[in-house]
Amino acid sequence: YPYECSAEGARSVDSIGSYLAMTDDSTVIFLNKTAKEVFKFDSTYTNPDMKVANGRALVYNRGASTFVVTGQSDLLYGTEETNGVLEDSIITGNIGKNGSLVFGTWTDEGTSKFVALNKKLGKEFYYVFSNNRVLYTTLSDNGRYAACAVFGVENASYYSTVYVFDLNESEPVQTIKLPGETVIRIDFLSNKSLSATIIFSLLGTSIPIAALPGMGASILISVAARFNLISS
Repeated sequence: YPYECSAEGARSVDSIGSYLAMTDDSTVIFLNKTAKEVFKFDSTYTNPDMKVANGRALVYNRGASTFVVTGQSDLLYGTEETNGVLEDSIITGNIGKNGSLVFGTWTDEGTSKFVALNKKLGKEFYYVFSNNRVLYTTLSDNGRYAACAVFGVENASYYSTVYVFDLNESEPVQTIKLPGETVIRIDFLSNKSLSATIIFSLLGTSIPIAALPGMGASILISVAARFNLISS
């Protein structure tokens, strides 16, 4: 190190195993500890993003339906394998520790759609949001649960809602509405616990979900709750 990026700089940076993973312009590059390229993929994506979990990386093109899945040194699913798997343009995506994938996409069936794929790219689950835009998606470590945060406007007021799904069921198992808040990230703390990151908050703390409806706009509050304590 140092490693010279393009003039625009790295779009996203993460670690994959012992390597540094980054998207540089339209290229995905993994670097070892001496800044040597151990993997390089020219994606030709115009708006690439990347999520990493357990030695795998999901690289997708925002605004298109294209994506690939890599290991630490090779492509696991390239363009030929993933072509046509998603029907709609990607808003956001994520990869779980077991290799499963989740996406938020635009859709003609409503405003946006949440889609879950197994690690062999088979479609396991989808859920359409009539009036809400998906902001972020995530998976539990065991791959059974998934969650997505959506943004909507109602009666001239905005809100976020976090939906928690058991992928063996057709409807959400938990729905957490946050009036006047914008959720920018959600993470499973365990298979039974979820955190949400909210912008424009004043302090960082953990707050029971039951206390959230009356909470005002608050920079980066971490909210944690256990599924079996949340009433739908």
